[in-house]
Amino acid sequence: AFERLKMDNLAKSFAFSLDEGFIRGTGAGQPTGILNASSTISVAKDTSTSPVQPADTIRFKNLVDMWARLHPGLVNDSIWLCNPECVPQLLTLSYPGSTDTPLFIPNQNAGNETPGTIFGRPLFYSEKCSALGDSGDIILCSPSMYAIGMRLDAAFDRSIAPGFLWDVESFRVITRVDGAPLMNSAVTPRFGSNTVSWAVVLDDRA
Repeated sequence: AFERLKMDNLAKSFAFSLDEGFIRGTGAGQPTGILNASSTISVAKDTSTSPVQPADTIRFKNLVDMWARLHPGLVNDSIWLCNPECVPQLLTLSYPGSTDTPLFIPNQNAGNETPGTIFGRPLFYSEKCSALGDSGDIILCSPSMYAIGMRLDAAFDRSIAPGFLWDVESFRVITRVDGAPLMNSAVTPRFGSNTVSWAVVLDDRA
């Protein structure tokens, strides 16, 4: 039972590290994550209204501006990712002029795993996203535009050889994997001046 538990925890730890790399990886000895991709667009905080957007907040306009920078051909494949700290902010947002039409529609059925939605697209929570108020606390992206290469499936091994004299067992997991976006840069539409891309993040609100 201990060995099975250990292997299960190794698998979860491995999956956690991969997710973190695909979101936050620098590309140096690790995947190029969404937040460090040259094709990712960063949308500035809202300065159109007074007072200027306070720190650690999310406004309706922030999400509208992000939505406008998503490549139109990728809308139906897009998802939102956010740090769980963002949820209280999202739950207070409504469409302008209406306090009865929420922007974020959470799943209210405890027995249904269907995610909540923003503008009709699913929202998933991830602690690998940045903390509330930091760039990358909320992300809009198209997963189909991110390539993951895995040379071999993860190999889980155990051995008593290194610790035979001390009655110690060793466990390890090995794989060869990389990840990178399929777009090298944001693109300018045929008509219009604002670039669009597969991934959009909200800039710092400090």
